[in-house]
Amino acid sequence: MKERLCKYRICCLSTFVITFILNVVGFSEATIQLPEIQAPSPSVVKVPISFTNSTPEISTITLKWMTNTKNISIVEVSAPSNFQSDKKFVYNKTGNQLNLVIYGGNGPIQNGVICEVVLLLSENLPEGTNIQLSGITAEGADAQALPQKISVSNGKITVKKITNYHSADTTKSWSIDLTELLRVIQLYNAREYHCERGTEDGYAPFSGDRNCTPHRSDYQPQDWKIQLNELLRMIQFFNFPGGSYHPAEGTEDGYAPGPFQP
Repeated sequence: MKERLCKYRICCLSTFVITFILNVVGFSEATIQLPEIQAPSPSVVKVPISFTNSTPEISTITLKWMTNTKNISIVEVSAPSNFQSDKKFVYNKTGNQLNLVIYGGNGPIQNGVICEVVLLLSENLPEGTNIQLSGITAEGADAQALPQKISVSNGKITVKKITNYHSADTTKSWSIDLTELLRVIQLYNAREYHCERGTEDGYAPFSGDRNCTPHRSDYQPQDWKIQLNELLRMIQFFNFPGGSYHPAEGTEDGYAPGPFQP
């Protein structure tokens, strides 16, 4: 009986000591966080993946993301512009699966955005629909190559109705594809354009009826002609991931290139 009591006291003491040490050292678990975003659908969305380090600090991350939601697909993956110089960023994208490794040296991975993923929302979904950003698993290792747990906080995209599309965006997808760009080039080459019902964008090359709202690419100056600088603006949209653009106050045309983002 005394022997059992002694073992019980030793066990309790050991538990207390371990708990005390963890509290003193300040042990914490690393986390991966996905954001909550509002965006129209269809559209192109940039999802920043953030990281909060732990104690002991993590110096290597392996991350896998399988986007199981049928109406989203991965367009592009990149490191943030301020990615720390002592780490390497290596990824592989196969279909809707992303595999990412961040490694290099013994220094800790800094808190903040560690990866930016551009997603295509391909379906026309009702306003208020929630698209879950989930399916990420991650593992870490510290400077001694000891495994460290990483928890994941999922995010979501909430569909928001935004309808002030660019005139060139005839598919109403918040992206400019090659066919839509070629149409603007056609209007540019014609030197003038006019209103015409029944066409894909409500306009036609050359002079004619002007009793309608001018094309959104006709703004500097607004003269029923597509100038070179106005065409280059459309090419700028086309060259961004997914041909993406979004509304933006204070710009020359009311838009900006690039995906919707938090």
